[in-house]
Amino acid sequence: MAIVKVGSKHQVVIPKAVREELGIEAGDYVEISRRSNGALIKLQQITDAPPTAEAIGPKTKASIRAGLQDAAKGKSRRALRGKKEVRAYLDGLKKNR
Repeated sequence: MAIVKVGSKHQVVIPKAVREELGIEAGDYVEISRRSNGALIKLQQITDAPPTAEAIGPKTKASIRAGLQDAAKGKSRRALRGKKEVRAYLDGLKKNR
């Protein structure tokens, strides 16, 4: 058992012996789940693989195609600035469904 201190940004350092035993390396992901007597930390295998074409629905495919065509024609939308603009844009998308 190892005792570690929680840092100012709520981070903890997994002791070297534990990292080596579990094979945890920098950049790996761990799952932390609550238990009645504390917490359990488990190494997780997560891939950053992009979604396959089958995972993208027809509406999304059409939207991507339209966006690429607009970009090829030199059309573009200005960047949204701030939370209010993003929220208004997303609300507009919901209404147009």
